[in-house]
Amino acid sequence: MARTFVAASSQYLENGVAALTTGPNTNGITMACWFNMASSPATAILMALSNSASAAVGFELATRGVASVVRLGMSDGTTATSVDTTATWTTNTWNHAAAVWATTTDRTVYLNGGNAVNNTTARNSPPSLNRTNIGRRTNSSPGSYMDGSIASAGLWNAALTAKEIAALGQGVSPLYVRPGNLVGYWPLWGVHSPEIDLVGTPHVLTVTGATLGNHAPVVPYNAHRWGTDGEEIAAAAAGHPAMRRFGLAPYCRPVEVGRESVRIF
Repeated sequence: MARTFVAASSQYLENGVAALTTGPNTNGITMACWFNMASSPATAILMALSNSASAAVGFELATRGVASVVRLGMSDGTTATSVDTTATWTTNTWNHAAAVWATTTDRTVYLNGGNAVNNTTARNSPPSLNRTNIGRRTNSSPGSYMDGSIASAGLWNAALTAKEIAALGQGVSPLYVRPGNLVGYWPLWGVHSPEIDLVGTPHVLTVTGATLGNHAPVVPYNAHRWGTDGEEIAAAAAGHPAMRRFGLAPYCRPVEVGRESVRIF
């Protein structure tokens, strides 16, 4: 499932608290989600942590319709920095986007699990973050509305590795990737209002206009984990709880992505 947004109707999801307020100078930040663009607006925000009182403060994962690229953006209220992928997406197709802020001098944007572009310009962390958004930015001049669908949005208080981003881009759920650092996971099933957050201190998202959409290629649950020793291990054999449940969808314990590779079952 997914949430579908119509830009002309100013549709979005929001929580009045930032799910993460510390900058990448602490542990790093990663945002990731699936998106399917119905049109190509100049800029469409996929995920954002913003300051509602400032015109330009925050961390953003966005698309740029002008060039059909994915953009990582950040601004401390004085200076803004953006990094675009060189690879492009097409409309009416599911793609995966990710942005990693490792430090204040190291940030990388990804499209479909790869196509990484890195930037090392020194920038201060955005201050006073107080909004969590999907589908638009919420600052003193809200805008950059999404036109299309978003699914399986995750937020980590860590800089995920290239292999972990590749796993997400292959359809692995955020619940399976660095679960100990996952501070927000919004599956965006489109059937809850507000939209639920499945981890940490839940930051549910108030729904403004967005509707139920078709699903993205994400693995909802898995009977195996890919061990750090490179061997496929049945969850029960590994001593894990047999099953857990969120709603009516069972899945096995979230797994760490191994050193070598990830398998989807």
